[in-house]
Amino acid sequence: MLSREELLRGTRRLASRANPKIREWASLHDRRIRKELGQTLAEGARLAGEALSAPGGGRFRPMALLLSDSGAERPEAERLFSLARQSGIDCYSLSDDCQARISSLKNSDGLALVLSAGPEPADFARLLALAGARWLIAAGVQDPGNAGALARTALAAGFSGCLFLEGVDPLSPKFLRGGMGASFRLPCLSRNIREFLAAWEDVRGRAELVQASANPAGGDYRSEKYPTPLLILLGGERGLPRELAGLPARTVHIPLAGGVESLNLAVAAGIVLFEANRRHAGDFPAADAVSCRKSGVAPRGILREEPPARTVSARGEVNSPPASGVNSGTGGLRNS
Repeated sequence: MLSREELLRGTRRLASRANPKIREWASLHDRRIRKELGQTLAEGARLAGEALSAPGGGRFRPMALLLSDSGAERPEAERLFSLARQSGIDCYSLSDDCQARISSLKNSDGLALVLSAGPEPADFARLLALAGARWLIAAGVQDPGNAGALARTALAAGFSGCLFLEGVDPLSPKFLRGGMGASFRLPCLSRNIREFLAAWEDVRGRAELVQASANPAGGDYRSEKYPTPLLILLGGERGLPRELAGLPARTVHIPLAGGVESLNLAVAAGIVLFEANRRHAGDFPAADAVSCRKSGVAPRGILREEPPARTVSARGEVNSPPASGVNSGTGGLRNS
């Protein structure tokens, strides 16, 4: 293990909160400034490591690795500095006071990475209709932690990308943390509803639009088909915006047992997205949901519907399920 002096050799020292770079990096928590500069922050050793080790050619490009005095004592610091130097990335040594001004975390580990964020593709409608494409369309999601969890779920389910409408900024440091690095491997775009509706008119007839809902009027998600190109539409914490309610989407629902009225947004997305991925892989046929309910036997690859004893939030918290309703901060699918 390198000594502190060896680790910091060749770094630029910043010790004043008034330094222009410190002020600039601290401003990256402002959405307007992020858009203006085309930059964002990956805070924490784990997230910085994900960004440094992500495949090249994506939207994000590491610009500067920041290490505070206390962060230099962490075992991850040597590995991150080695990765940064191999890639020719500038490395800075910061006083703890400077690092505190930059970070939004209550318990920062003293490590952060400044990222350059390239522009979003102008022809995103073309991406939605590519052969084999599968996109998650999340409308009105306001909480960056929820949105980041959706991005990580989409990545794990083998989807092509996420499109956020009228909600969070995919460049937000909180969004990057919520996705635990998913953004570095999965396109995450943002558009307003008007732009999406124009794109839909362009791809209509070439892509399948499916809305996930807890409304039993829709087909059981286990017995539906998911042809590609596929767009799966989810509403945010307050449901689907009314501007999208009239879209000619095929609706699928998730049957809920045990008196549960709704699911965490990322959990609901995961159920539908993984089923679409399972079907896309061709490993299993559509489940006969009615037969499964009558027999009490879960179809191959699908869990039986049983009242859950506990639920796990998007933040990993384990709680007993409420008798009804949902934490207003998590959003998700709700029976109507």
